[in-house]
This record gives sequence, C-alpha cells and structure tokens, in this order.
Amino acid sequence: MISSAIKTFGDDIKGVEGLWTYSADGSASDNLKSFLNNVNWMGGSMSREDAAFNTITGHWAKKNGFTNVSIQYDDADEIKVLFTK
Repeated sequence: MISSAIKTFGDDIKGVEGLWTYSADGSASDNLKSFLNNVNWMGGSMSREDAAFNTITGHWAKKNGFTNVSIQYDDADEIKVLFTK
C-alpha cells in the first residue's frame, strides 16, 4: 500500500505518519512492540528516534529517503511518529 503510494506520488509525499497502539484484543502492533522493546523504559538502550527507525515502518521509511523522525506523542500505550525527508 505505501509502496504503491510512493510509485504514484513520488516526491510529492513529504512525510509518513505512524500511529502505533494496541488493538481491541489488547495486543500491541508490531511497530509498538519493536519501539517499546528498544527504548530505555523497557530495558533497551536506544533513543526514541532510533527506536522509531528500528521498526518495520522505520526501516521502510529510511529505505525510501525519509531520514528524519519526530516523535509527536508517546506513552506506553500509544506512539505517534512522523518520518520526513
């Protein structure tokens, strides 16, 4: 889905926003699990920004030229990030 958007819109895409949270059944999204496992409060040693790039979405974003990330909101239940060029 995101890859087809890149193919269609190319350089017109200025950023990719992610909202990583828990589903209704209480399970964390893969991105949220990766992020929480890598930041300091869950025993990891990465900065929040490095932890964001160490997620599935973060790897994809960096591969496609989105080399900046801002953490717009975070707590243990929900993380909102914005990857930009």
